[in-house]
Amino acid sequence: MQPDSPSSSMRHRVAPAWLAGLRLWRGITGAPSGVRIMVLHDTPPGSLDTLRSLADVLNRDGTLCGPAAFETACAADGPRYMLSFDDGFASNLEAARTLAEAGVSALFCVCPALLDLDPAQQRAAMAKAFFAGGPVPEGCRLLSWNEVGEISSLGHVIGAHGMTHARLTGLRGDELTREIADAGTMIGERLGARPDWYAYSYGDIGSISAEALAVIARHYRYCRSGVRGINTPATRQHALRGEEFRLDAPPAYRHLVLEGGLDARYRDARASLDAMAASGTGAANQATGTENHD
Repeated sequence: MQPDSPSSSMRHRVAPAWLAGLRLWRGITGAPSGVRIMVLHDTPPGSLDTLRSLADVLNRDGTLCGPAAFETACAADGPRYMLSFDDGFASNLEAARTLAEAGVSALFCVCPALLDLDPAQQRAAMAKAFFAGGPVPEGCRLLSWNEVGEISSLGHVIGAHGMTHARLTGLRGDELTREIADAGTMIGERLGARPDWYAYSYGDIGSISAEALAVIARHYRYCRSGVRGINTPATRQHALRGEEFRLDAPPAYRHLVLEGGLDARYRDARASLDAMAASGTGAANQATGTENHD
């Protein structure tokens, strides 16, 4: 959770006009159908009212779906939304409770090896993985396994986010397999069921490769990126789009993200992700000799 960059601050300032233009255009063309996966991270107490309001509005509109209904929702008419939380911050427990009270199921992706570290080691790992080497805010920690279990018991889905949040493009061979596959194995041992979902660390197109997606495809049903866009029945299950969604962003910018106003900027990234997923799926099929979920 780095502070907003100058470019994001500029986007926040122009968001009201950008949103007005988008809505005018959508009034002519209609909103695209499919599921937008909204990706959240740390959810401190001050953000929970905004999260609750978001869930209430989307629930009331009938557009919010849980991970279990993801594929069905992709084929429905009009836009749908799914909530996904990365990194496993301890603050996600209250978010999970808040959503459960609203009858909402979400995806929570954790890095299992980081959960087992002692406090000092964990803060050092968090500083490197989540705060670009900067200081970890006071009181910020990761979920314990008991808290992950509670989130699961509330009806949410637990996914893998890599063993250690390593950037997959920096790994090869056995290191890549350990980071990806062992995360699902450890979660399965702790919770009794191996996860279907994997969200690769950092989420951008520069942090994933065809080799990594081949490993992911052999061990998980779905892979979610942080590449913006809407998921439809034609979207590859290992090239799913995800929308970073900051609860502390100005309202107009939050609506701009929800309504797909940034899609055009990620067209090339989506094409690259699809190409890597196609290549990775082929490699996974050759390795296993079986049909893959894509």
